[in-house]
Amino acid sequence: MKRVGEPVPSPDGKWVLFSAVDVDLAANTKTPHIWIVPLNTNNNGATGVSPVQQGSGGQERVLIADQDGDRPRWAPDGKRFAFLSNKDGGSQVWIADFDGAAGAVTGIHELTTIATEAGGELWSPDGKYILFTSDVYPECDGATKEEAACNANKVEAAGKSKVKALIFDRLCIAIGNAFKVGKRSHIFVVAAPPARHELPDSAAETQSTTTVAFPRSHAG
Repeated sequence: MKRVGEPVPSPDGKWVLFSAVDVDLAANTKTPHIWIVPLNTNNNGATGVSPVQQGSGGQERVLIADQDGDRPRWAPDGKRFAFLSNKDGGSQVWIADFDGAAGAVTGIHELTTIATEAGGELWSPDGKYILFTSDVYPECDGATKEEAACNANKVEAAGKSKVKALIFDRLCIAIGNAFKVGKRSHIFVVAAPPARHELPDSAAETQSTTTVAFPRSHAG
């Protein structure tokens, strides 16, 4: 049984990426993978014609079989796409190089390694940067390196703690069906690697100074 996620058409209109979640009821696990399907670009807008390319190579298929993946997002040039993966033990942003002629991935690179994990990735219009969100500890606010170290230490301490009980003396901020206990969602930006090139070793996450619009919840 699979649960299909949001379809994302490529900039040239020839491909659609989507995630499909494999649900294992016996093991109580859900594992998403990135899938792709080619679009029929020769229907000239006719109605009653399947939007999916028919014949050889026209079926949906797993694009990255050996790695979990969710929330695919095309780069503006259509030569790359970003996605989220837990391959290294936590949700991080990854980049896949894409060959549009073959409909295949030619390389995969991990883009973020933030201790508080990453989500909600979005490309900048010029394809040079990727915005993402991460739930961080507000008391760690400060210079970039010190803030990253503080958050990493708190994540490690929380993981090692045997005490999982929580005491609430005020109403927490609810996000859907979950609570952000002791954390706040912050926006970060990271430089995206060029198409079909390895990510430079010097790349690192930094807090965004670009003007973006976003919803904000005030505590209290």
